Amino acid sequence: MFEKTLDFTFNNTERVYLKSEFVELGRSMQLWRVLSSGHQIHLKESNKLTYLVPTVGRLDVLVRQTEYRAEAGGSLLFSPNERTTRVTPLTSGEDYEALVILLSEDRIERMMPGNDQVNRDIALALAADIERGASLRSYTHFLGNEIARPMSALTREHMLAGAAALLEELFIALLEDENAVTRRLSSGVAYVNRAEELMREYFGDAISMKDLADRMNISLRSLQIAFRQHRDCAPRDRLNEIRLREARARLLKANKGASVSDIAFDCGFTHLGRFSAAYRKAFGELPSETLR
Repeated sequence: MFEKTLDFTFNNTERVYLKSEFVELGRSMQLWRVLSSGHQIHLKESNKLTYLVPTVGRLDVLVRQTEYRAEAGGSLLFSPNERTTRVTPLTSGEDYEALVILLSEDRIERMMPGNDQVNRDIALALAADIERGASLRSYTHFLGNEIARPMSALTREHMLAGAAALLEELFIALLEDENAVTRRLSSGVAYVNRAEELMREYFGDAISMKDLADRMNISLRSLQIAFRQHRDCAPRDRLNEIRLREARARLLKANKGASVSDIAFDCGFTHLGRFSAAYRKAFGELPSETLR
């Protein structure tokens, strides 16, 4: 099924069962059905993308010290790699079952010229309750059930070719969507890093988040989304954290005669009561206690 099996063991040697069958769909694509009493396989696949859709039981995959899991309703997608896969029935006496699509990496690359998505390591765990990849997962289920029916019209060559064409489009749509998500996340990290640089530079100024976004030539909404994704907070909260840390540093090294209010105002705070409350929450003491 895969290019090379490096190791294989059954989970329970008292009950061993493994059956696999496949159909050539065309367009360098195969659809497999796998039934197993439970096993673990260490394998290497160097030129095919692997799409795994468990229908009964659980699938755990280890790729470079990172674990990915899918149960019935979910799916996993991997670019060519070396991995350890463990399949487990969840009910005693029941067999694990999954649908697996293997498709040529070269074929996808030709269909997506100039797109580096398939050239990097892909490892996607797509849960059943998320929209991304839902069409591909649903159509894979349909194909698996329909092809298994005796005398199904879908097993005719021209019908399989049509199914392969649609699958290919669904794979490309998923990869393009994932690439867009990757670009957005990458842009978000850049936005956060640049915003924090500006916050540290202008923490003492009366700067609004709109001012900050304008300096970066992005929308306020983009700035807010980036901070939610990568800092799990609003940009204003991050600015206040930077101001509080600066205020504490100044209070700790303040000369005799320095005042809390002067330091607070210099660090961009305009409401002393709120400053004191936020400071105590962050550091466990009042700013006046730090100053003493």
